[in-house]
Amino acid sequence: MKTKKIVSRLALPVIVFYSFFSCDSDNSDPQVAPTPQLNPLSGQEIRIPADGGRFDIRYRIDGPIEGVSVEASSQAGWIDGFEYGDGKVSFSATENPTPEVREAEITVSYSDQSFTVKARQDGSAPEPEIDILSEREIETDFAGGAFEIRYTILHPTTGGGTLRVAVKETGWITDIETTEELVKFTVAQNNATESRENTITLSYEEATAEIIVKQKGKSGGAYDYEFPAPRLDGFYYGDAYSPGAGNYWFFLNDKGLDEDGNAMPNGTYFLIDLYSDIAPDPSNARIPTGVFTLDPSPFASCAKGTFSRQNSRYYTTDENGKTVETRALDTGTLKITESGNGYLIELNCMTNETNKLWYVYYSGDTLLENQAY
Repeated sequence: MKTKKIVSRLALPVIVFYSFFSCDSDNSDPQVAPTPQLNPLSGQEIRIPADGGRFDIRYRIDGPIEGVSVEASSQAGWIDGFEYGDGKVSFSATENPTPEVREAEITVSYSDQSFTVKARQDGSAPEPEIDILSEREIETDFAGGAFEIRYTILHPTTGGGTLRVAVKETGWITDIETTEELVKFTVAQNNATESRENTITLSYEEATAEIIVKQKGKSGGAYDYEFPAPRLDGFYYGDAYSPGAGNYWFFLNDKGLDEDGNAMPNGTYFLIDLYSDIAPDPSNARIPTGVFTLDPSPFASCAKGTFSRQNSRYYTTDENGKTVETRALDTGTLKITESGNGYLIELNCMTNETNKLWYVYYSGDTLLENQAY
């Protein structure tokens, strides 16, 4: 009996101790949902060409949340059209019409996370332009001649491109040649008394430029004879024989002069003995412009603004160069003007004995050989 009591007392603490540790109480932490992670995959900048287009921003979401979507936005008006696909945001960039580079930020958001991508768009290459460096309006006398247009191409295309030349009215503007800087052409003589006008259009890619060509008609009036002199030869004597006045001695002709200054065979010549201001540079003496009248004196007065009746005359030569016919001038007016082809000389005169009116003209340079020693 005594032994039983001792065992019972020892068993009680063991039971209590077991109960304390075997009790099934739920004191562990509750399950917490994982935080989603938005990961950019496209880099920090997207380069966009000037003409724009569609582009993608790629991403990856770790631990996505059901019902939550990706959103993208930009404050730039040239970025729009957002669309969402599997791991990417697509957007549109409009064309950049300016040559300046432009930038925008695009923000991609998911839940409480976001990242930003910079969109950098190139500027557009400037459109080609044709810059006309010479006059856009060319005026010429009835004789016409050779002319040129100076130009340059601004912002040429990568491939170089080709300059095209078109003439509105074909027929009297011909012999067109082009180089990288010039357009050369010839204006035919206008045999009508009415003036005429034409348009030359230069084209390069979509750029165009127009040049107006205006040509005068022949002087009015009826003539018995007309002589288009293809040559001018002559000499400048300074004031050695005409104190105070420069003496310009020249021939409107078709055959030229030999090395001794004599007429060539089978030629037609109008000799003009003209007086005007002294040339500032005798080695570069050109016949002055202006209107000159025939001096009726039997001997040259050497008055400025005249050409002498004593020495001025018309003559022709035979096959040996000998003078066949020679006639003095009874009346005459000589007009010299600058023209697109250099100078235009127009002589209206009447030769003695024949009472026939001549119209003689020459177009070109008027440089004379210096004899002012």
